[in-house]
Amino acid sequence: MFACCIREVALSLAEIQVITGLSQDQVMDEMRGIQDLFLVSRLKLIDGEPRFEVNTNTRRLILEVYDKDPRLIELKERYKGLVGRFSIREKGEIQSYLHKAISLQLLNEHAKAEKLLRDALQRYPNNADLTAQLGVIYSHWKPNARLVDARQQFKLAQQLGCRQEWMYRTWAQMENNEGDWQRAAEVADKSIATGITSKEIYALAGIAHAFLGRQFKQSFIPDKAEQEYRTANKLLRQGLKNPEELANYADRKLNRRVFRALVISCDELAAACRSTKLSNKVKSDRCGLGSTDQDYCRLNRSEHRCGLIADMHQFIDRWQVEYPDDPNAQSEGERLRDKHPHE
Repeated sequence: MFACCIREVALSLAEIQVITGLSQDQVMDEMRGIQDLFLVSRLKLIDGEPRFEVNTNTRRLILEVYDKDPRLIELKERYKGLVGRFSIREKGEIQSYLHKAISLQLLNEHAKAEKLLRDALQRYPNNADLTAQLGVIYSHWKPNARLVDARQQFKLAQQLGCRQEWMYRTWAQMENNEGDWQRAAEVADKSIATGITSKEIYALAGIAHAFLGRQFKQSFIPDKAEQEYRTANKLLRQGLKNPEELANYADRKLNRRVFRALVISCDELAAACRSTKLSNKVKSDRCGLGSTDQDYCRLNRSEHRCGLIADMHQFIDRWQVEYPDDPNAQSEGERLRDKHPHE
């Protein structure tokens, strides 16, 4: 009953399963008992799909009386964590389709979610958010993600003007997981360029650029490697979260990767500042200077290098404190501290 009252609209069976964690049979058994008390309606076709509806006055009464009940609070947090993170702004039928699709995805009912969204797109052709959500379904498809289909839907949603942060985040994460750093960087950069930003987007962009830097370094293209590391360093600083901002395991996992990419980018940029093989003008430009005076450039590059190393030590300290069980925090910290002692 609590689950049915969380939202102001009638819930589908899949949404109730997501909120409660119960199986379909368990939900139906519970609902039959509640319906016998006339607290919840029988399944009704609302917005073209079967849903359970609670009387407005009943919902208001339950939310007021049980406002502090830990069971209701837990269900609200569960729903917020699993579905609310998508921050869907659409209203009416489209909102219902999106929430239902997300619920089916979380239940690993991907074929049902695909059919739901395909049917919705028949009613609302070229809807950017429905198209984007179809891409999300394909990217999470089990047992194997449908990457080609996901990219096709994401690109189409982008062309249709989708401005949902969750689409770009999911798309960039998908390319990130596949190790396609060029695509991951392009997606995240496009999101940022169009004003669709979040710390997650900055983090995914920074990680992708850091890996591109490593690829260029391994290919002996130092100029491009340094450019990618500089871009990565700037983005990663914007994407790093404080402990109180970490809402779930996914946030902690991503933040841990940001720390590692940050300390490595600081190390690589400090090494680039130390190099003496570049022309004076290029050295000056990379320090952010307009002057070509060799001594002035050398002094400022030295100060810039010291600043990067100091930042690197601070990031290592935070990384090891916030992730004491991360083996990379210990091994990378030891390696880089030996390489760059405090100056």
